Amino acid sequence: MTRATYKQFYFALLLITSGPVLALDSLRWFPNAPYAFAGVDHQLQGTNKGVSVFCRGRGSDTSNMGLGLVLVKNRKVEIVVQWTHHSCITQAHDLNVYDGFGIQARAYFW
Repeated sequence: MTRATYKQFYFALLLITSGPVLALDSLRWFPNAPYAFAGVDHQLQGTNKGVSVFCRGRGSDTSNMGLGLVLVKNRKVEIVVQWTHHSCITQAHDLNVYDGFGIQARAYFW
């Protein structure tokens, strides 16, 4: 990441956390331990209809796994940073691989 990208990331993080989240009650920083996840996605529609962009030929299932951490949380909202890896689950050699780092705002309705 370039310096400008880091600045944009931290600016976005500041805006998200200082907005409606900080205005709510019972704010907690780093409330949970980091988490790991793994899953499988199956493409149902789209240009290739059932063929994953991560697979060579006819593979249709994409694996995703990663790590995450809840930065700040209260009763209704939490801000999470997460790293995710995507690849083809049905083949040894992937056509494409995607690793991404992101930030999420999660709202809970009850």
